[in-house]
Amino acid sequence: MALLPGWPRVPRQLWLTGAAISLVALSLGLRQEIWPHHPQAVRWHSVVLVLLMVAAGLQAIKVLWHWPTEYSGPALFRLVFRGIVLATCAGIAGLVVVATVLFSIWIIGLTRVE
Repeated sequence: MALLPGWPRVPRQLWLTGAAISLVALSLGLRQEIWPHHPQAVRWHSVVLVLLMVAAGLQAIKVLWHWPTEYSGPALFRLVFRGIVLATCAGIAGLVVVATVLFSIWIIGLTRVE
């Protein structure tokens, strides 16, 4: 009987989402070098980045939610572990909502024509 839980198994889909987020963020960071004559590219990359961040948050919550089911330690440790995981999932969900709202406001600001 192990007192500490093992590490969760991260699915391939979450790794691919993380890689896609990295590529889109890099493209946004280098927009002057890659897309100098396409102002619409910044907006679409921003939209894709928000969607990928929401997907990654939901996938991370799914991984964390199923993590305690594999743990077979003492009952008190399982209860504490489940509480920690629940609080972490709630925090990730809150971050996803706040990030989505803030990025949506930023994207709407990008679409305004001056």
